[in-house]
Amino acid sequence: MLCAHNGKEFDFPYMARRMLINGIKLPVILDTAGKKPWEVNHLDTMELWKFGDYKSYTSLELLAAVYSISPLLKTILMAAGFGKSTGLKRTCPAL
Repeated sequence: MLCAHNGKEFDFPYMARRMLINGIKLPVILDTAGKKPWEVNHLDTMELWKFGDYKSYTSLELLAAVYSISPLLKTILMAAGFGKSTGLKRTCPAL
């Protein structure tokens, strides 16, 4: 199972496209061609938080704050090298 925030709309398709561009065989978990939505084994935290509402967007920062994990999120993002080069400081003032 793959898990990400907005992964179904961004992360997973992006990874699949980059793999194809670079001549890397798609793993079964990313090969969703012809599958029904309930057959795709991806967990998307943004989708779960919407509770069926498709009119809004919930940021990962907001979801982390709701569950009091913002300091952990900040540590993970900064350790991964996000912030300076990605403009994350503009969108996440806490960083």
